[in-house]
Amino acid sequence: MTMRITILTPYYLPIVGGIASYVSGLVTTLSMNKDIEVDIITRFGKKGDNIQVINANKLFFILIAYLHLFLRKCDVVHSHANWYVLAPCVIYKMFNHKITLIHTFHTDPVNEIKGFKKMMFEWLLSKCDVVTFVSSFLMKKGEKNLKIATKEKVIYAGVSEHSVNKEEIEEFKEKYGLKGSSPVLSFVGPLVWKKKVEGVKMLIRAFKKVIGEYSNAKLLIIGDGEYMEDIEMFVKELDIENNVVFTGFLDDVFVPLSVTDIYTHISLQEGGVSISLLEAMSIGKPVIATKIGGIPELIIDGENGILVDPEPKAIAKKIIELYEDEEICKRIGNTALSTVKNNFSWQKIAGDFIDVYYRGRK
Repeated sequence: MTMRITILTPYYLPIVGGIASYVSGLVTTLSMNKDIEVDIITRFGKKGDNIQVINANKLFFILIAYLHLFLRKCDVVHSHANWYVLAPCVIYKMFNHKITLIHTFHTDPVNEIKGFKKMMFEWLLSKCDVVTFVSSFLMKKGEKNLKIATKEKVIYAGVSEHSVNKEEIEEFKEKYGLKGSSPVLSFVGPLVWKKKVEGVKMLIRAFKKVIGEYSNAKLLIIGDGEYMEDIEMFVKELDIENNVVFTGFLDDVFVPLSVTDIYTHISLQEGGVSISLLEAMSIGKPVIATKIGGIPELIIDGENGILVDPEPKAIAKKIIELYEDEEICKRIGNTALSTVKNNFSWQKIAGDFIDVYYRGRK
């Protein structure tokens, strides 16, 4: 019997960011199952055959999303992130008790809502069959700051297998002047959140110290956003613009990641497990990341990656040490690849959700 699932999310493709990437990966993998039909309702994204876009204020989003759910008559409703995305799902469940309702947290909601809204969110959550979090770190914060009177589960982000041919790699090197550059470091992420941008600036400060040892080193900043000009100015102030490459947003990050010697994920704000970090590990790249949020749940220091304190001198030291030890670089990269393949494939993650969907229906 076909299971009909409707997924509600504030963001969907082509919007850039962790929520859109997570939902897209889940939807793509679920859709491969012939016994599952998936529809998406989003506030921001691009309309498609199974994608309804409701670009309205929060109240109208709730009303119109409920009407879509009523007409769809699904078996499972899975909401993501915001309270107003969950609200129409709860209204639908109140009149359709047999449906399974799942809500997934991607960030700490207490940073966004307080007072009456917080109480309302707690009530909405109490109507869910299962509440999931993208990391244990986030679940602990949720348990501390919210009354969640229902089942809880951690289900991480995933990554799909991806291959890049040599021609694409050579073209990328030629386009961005990377031939002869060594080491090549990279960071992937939208430049729209202040705390994360502060992390990028910290990486750039550390990178200047790396240039002191390796004048041909290059740092790729892969992403775009409102803080792009601010970061470009920061690079000019440090007088290292010849060593830092801004690619802007790229549809396929696996090409620059394939060129990378070490992936450097320096962030001061991370609730879950970074998808870009997973992507780098999935192709066997050694990674260095700050030990914040859910990242230590993914990386075992010295085994499948390197964890660092958010301090430029310490970051630069680890980059140089790792780059100069080819054997450790290779071992960490291979272990990283195995970690993702065994625990963070979208096939596994979607399977975890399917189990939750079916258990909720019994």
